Amino acid sequence: MTRRHAALTATAEAIGLAARTQGQGISQRSSRVMAHLARRLMLGVADPPIRVDVGGIAIEMPFSHQLPFHLRAHPDYGLNIGRLSKAITDVLPHATGIDVGANVGDTAATIRIYCRMPLLCVEGNSAFLPFLRENADVVGDIEVDESYVATAPGAISGHVETVGGTARIVDDVEGQVTTTTLAEVIARHPRFRTPALVKIDTDGFDCRIITAHVDFWRSQQPVLFFEYDPKLQEPSRRAEEARVFETLRGCG
Repeated sequence: MTRRHAALTATAEAIGLAARTQGQGISQRSSRVMAHLARRLMLGVADPPIRVDVGGIAIEMPFSHQLPFHLRAHPDYGLNIGRLSKAITDVLPHATGIDVGANVGDTAATIRIYCRMPLLCVEGNSAFLPFLRENADVVGDIEVDESYVATAPGAISGHVETVGGTARIVDDVEGQVTTTTLAEVIARHPRFRTPALVKIDTDGFDCRIITAHVDFWRSQQPVLFFEYDPKLQEPSRRAEEARVFETLRGCG
């Protein structure tokens, strides 16, 4: 890291900390307002890496990422998957897990707070991948696969929209996103061919991924942890995607 980048990172971390300061006094509120303004101005010219503590593990992410604000507002944010992972490894000590839509590796860090489960982190976004690879070395026992998992291999019309630390594929007839399947990802990482845990967080694509991989859920019976948020789904697909729970019941 150059001296300039180090200075930007230190400034960003100081601004972020001030923006997340709690307290309802006039001075605290004024400090937050000024810090949020400074943050917005800085993001207009740079998005430097910052360090964020996740359960005692320091990971890096872009300054624009919203995770620090979620953690300050909700101290238990994301800990449910950590507790779930521990419950799994208490019964299956050699269990492995797959994280589809791994982002910068914050879920992996959370899981590592609770257990040593080996993880395969799947992420296709070039904005997150450098952070994920670096954080994987910090968290340990992680393999990274650079892919967008979807319903089939090939390409889909659309482009990747990245805002505030989240990303989703949006319709765009002029763009294309190369995709793969979970089976193809696992073929490249045979250590994870029988995962005990699969987490999917792809901001609106989750139900379609689940429906396309029914045979895998039926044969492997992993614990499936996924995001279900109708607001992120295309309105025309909400009724169809609501049937994902019926689909999973049919998997046993």
